[in-house]
Amino acid sequence: MDQSRKEKGGRMNSFCNIAAATIDRQPLSLRRVLARAAWRGELQFLENAIDSEILRRAVSRFGIRATTDELETAATSFRRERGLLKAADMHRWLADHGWTADDWQAYLEESVEERLLRNAVIRDRINPYFLEHSSEYEAVTFSQIKVADAPTGEALWQRLHEGSAEFHDLARRYSIELLTRPMGGYVPAATRRDIAPAVAAAVFAVPVGELVGPIEVEDGWLLVTVEEHFPARLTPGLYEEIGAQLFAAWLAEQRAQAVIERPLLQHLGGANSQDEALSEAGGQADSMTTPCSPEVAHHLV
Repeated sequence: MDQSRKEKGGRMNSFCNIAAATIDRQPLSLRRVLARAAWRGELQFLENAIDSEILRRAVSRFGIRATTDELETAATSFRRERGLLKAADMHRWLADHGWTADDWQAYLEESVEERLLRNAVIRDRINPYFLEHSSEYEAVTFSQIKVADAPTGEALWQRLHEGSAEFHDLARRYSIELLTRPMGGYVPAATRRDIAPAVAAAVFAVPVGELVGPIEVEDGWLLVTVEEHFPARLTPGLYEEIGAQLFAAWLAEQRAQAVIERPLLQHLGGANSQDEALSEAGGQADSMTTPCSPEVAHHLV
């Protein structure tokens, strides 16, 4: 066996020697837990850890440090959200989750400082982004009549144009859109992102009361009348939404600039390293037997 295979086998055996859990007092090795996660594509925790480390380094670059007051506020919120109002409850929770008081302190610091970093990154970007994309956040209410074919839509349009029928009455009688038909075709306030592009292009381009259509959509044809236009407003909810988008984009840029490798996956190896480990253990590679050395394999689930 060459040196690289010996080193790889040693790494796998070290995973095998760590019990991640026990079932009926029989240990389940960390190696097997991680291998199963890899086989099933359930390694998001690794990507989350990478993100956290990127954020930790950015916190350091920005010179961000949580204050005592901020940490106390975070600690109070943490305990209140989990109903840990008594000191004994808090100690029990830490023990149940395998945390020490220092772990909790580190968690609070990381959480607070990541929030401060997020604010530092996005606070000067949200308003410019909103102004640049304000048309996306304009809203409109309208009423619609959906029919199955263009000739029916044109016939209804002719009746409305001549004034021989009222729009909402026709919607209740003829619309095949079951959600809006009982309300005379009324559609609550929607932004451009909420409705089909062809419909958005029509309703945002005409004044209130204008009749538009028939407009071809995916499952029929629409007649539309505009009820009300609403200008874009940077509400608290939209502020948070834009902030989350901008921070996610910033984090993606940081990941793209970093040289990220995942040696854990190489240590686990997949099928090839499993074959090697089973071969070294004297086993066969035709099953999902735990790939550990003989001296530890018989102790593991």
